[in-house]
Amino acid sequence: MSDETPLPGETHLTGDLSGANGQDETIEVRLPPRLEYAAVLRAAVGVIAGGMSFNYDEIMRIRTALTEAFELAAAAFTPQETEAESSHMSVTFAVRQDRIEIELADPGHGITRLGEEAEEESKALLTSLVDELEMGPGGGGRRVIRMVIYKKSAGSQASSSECDLS
Repeated sequence: MSDETPLPGETHLTGDLSGANGQDETIEVRLPPRLEYAAVLRAAVGVIAGGMSFNYDEIMRIRTALTEAFELAAAAFTPQETEAESSHMSVTFAVRQDRIEIELADPGHGITRLGEEAEEESKALLTSLVDELEMGPGGGGRRVIRMVIYKKSAGSQASSSECDLS
């Protein structure tokens, strides 16, 4: 795939599959910061998390967190920036043996324009959905949202539908 900046309506998917033996892998998706592309990310993370043996409830939790983070990031772009050829979001999925790390980064300015209330509400939701959350400046003046979700051992948590009636 090309390393060029995606054009409006164009999605780039690249991967560093250095861990072909089932170890660490890194997949990067670059796409325009428009809400209709959230479905692309939901599909991608579903395939990635499913391949890592996350269960259905965990995959849905990861999808919800990624959608919220993407919508939060995309909302910071102005309509002119959203349509500009140079505007894109970079989403990196770092696949580790025991977890998935997801990082959303803007090309240098977008996420910083959010209102404090919107960011706090999203941060509260994301904190409830992921194991680790970082929101702040990244390298090169970019703003980053980083989420980590650990795989749970099969016997370590009760299903949300189970309850003790005794």
